[in-house]
Formats: sequence, structure tokens, C-alpha cells
Amino acid sequence: MISQLYLHPGSWSSSNFVASQNLSDFQILRWKDSNSITSRMDNCLSFLDSISSAQHIDLGCGLGHLIQNLTLANYQLIQGVEISDSIYELLLSRLPKSNNLKLYNSSIRDALPFLQSQLSIRPLSISMIGVLQNCEENPFTLLSDLLAQLSPDFIYITTKASWDLSVLKRFDPYTQLHTLFYLPELLDLFNRFGYLPVNISTPSNSPFSGFNYRFVFIPIQE
Repeated sequence: MISQLYLHPGSWSSSNFVASQNLSDFQILRWKDSNSITSRMDNCLSFLDSISSAQHIDLGCGLGHLIQNLTLANYQLIQGVEISDSIYELLLSRLPKSNNLKLYNSSIRDALPFLQSQLSIRPLSISMIGVLQNCEENPFTLLSDLLAQLSPDFIYITTKASWDLSVLKRFDPYTQLHTLFYLPELLDLFNRFGYLPVNISTPSNSPFSGFNYRFVFIPIQE
């Protein structure tokens, strides 16, 4: 495998984030800055506005930026999964209670059986924003199980990846604290599960434009 994997169980779940007026959202969630949160959420919302989905699952939902916007739309069911206990407590305080909203304080893997129980609500869209690169287990294994068990109709991902073999060769995931995917390996996994990328983009104004990628995948139509 060429992808440089960051395999660090407990990286998020063992973190203790403390609610404070001195901490902004992006500091709590380890983003580069507030614009990094806003731009990625806005891009995902724009995509979700363009499709007809009855259920959305936000994996690694953090403080609920995306979910908060989706509760204003006409979804039959919205589900969010957050592994950090302290972030989950903040999440509950931010989001209004709703009959069509389910939140889980667990890893993505542990949430899969609960998410499977709601698969009758279709079409299903899934988002993983900045999560796959630091998911506390082998991301290829997790993605394989997720696609096999949930079979989403749309999946939106932002993660760090590169086509450049020389960059990957120099990259140390345990210094940078995240996985860097070799793009052909990531695309091949989706292809093996019958998914086609309909959108691949990278922010042109990002200093890391060679690393930050947005993907939209849909099942290949027979």
C-alpha cells in the first residue's frame, strides 16, 4: 500500500475538550481556522441541496454545524455520529431536540448496526468531512465495511490525498497526525464496491491544495 496511514486508536475518543468562552469551534475541533469549517460545510450543503435525499448521516459530526443546517430542510431522518464524549455533550447543547434527529456517541464502526436499522428510509446520503484521515482504525477497512453495510446512494468526503508518489514517500503520518491517501488507491476501493466519482475537486486557494480533496461518489448504474 502506498497511502500513508495514521493508525492511532484513541486519538479523538480520549481527547478531553473543555467548553469555554475562550475556545472557538475550530480550536475545539482542531481545524486550521474558522474559514476551514465554513467553506467545507458550505460546499457539502450546496451538494446536498442539489440532490433529493430522504435520510442523511453525518459521520464525525463534531459540534453539528452541518446537522444544524439540515434540520431546516425536509429530511425524514438525520443521524449524526461523534466519538468524543466532551464534543458530544457540546453537540447536545447546541442542537434542538427533534423527532427526525438521532445522535450517537460512539465510533463510526460501533454505530454501524444502529445505522443499518434505518436503511428503509431512502435515498440515503452520507458525509465524512475531515474524518476519514483520522478515524482511529484502518480507513480502507472502515470504508469497505461502511459501503457494504449501508450502501449509500450518495457519499460526500473531504480528506487529505495526493497523486504525487514523491510527496507520499516523504510524508510521515505520525508527525503530521493524519493519513495521506494515494488517490488511485482510494478511488479503486470505491470502484470495487460499485461507486463512481462524479466530482473530485480541491480548493485552489488552499496552501495545501495538493492535499485537500472533495469527493462525491454515487453507485454505478447498471
